[in-house]
Amino acid sequence: EHKHFQQNLGIIYLSVCLLKKSTGDNNKLFFKFINNARAAPVCSIGPDSVHYPIAIFLCFMQHVQYEKSKGLVFLSDLQGLPTHLRDPQITTSP
Repeated sequence: EHKHFQQNLGIIYLSVCLLKKSTGDNNKLFFKFINNARAAPVCSIGPDSVHYPIAIFLCFMQHVQYEKSKGLVFLSDLQGLPTHLRDPQITTSP
């Protein structure tokens, strides 16, 4: 079980590294990319938004983390700056 936990931490770390690499925008506005109602970009970020690719990537990473943790971890309420997320909702299942 400890090995599985370490593997999940590695997945989360990799996700953060991929996110940091994929976002080069230093816009200082606060955005809510994904809320905790559904695994999709929030309505205010439409396909024409410059932040839409980030929101889609976060949806993808949310799915990967859930699958790789075998349903033990679900991240939602992803918000913050385009380059730094803050205060996510982390749901775990024993």
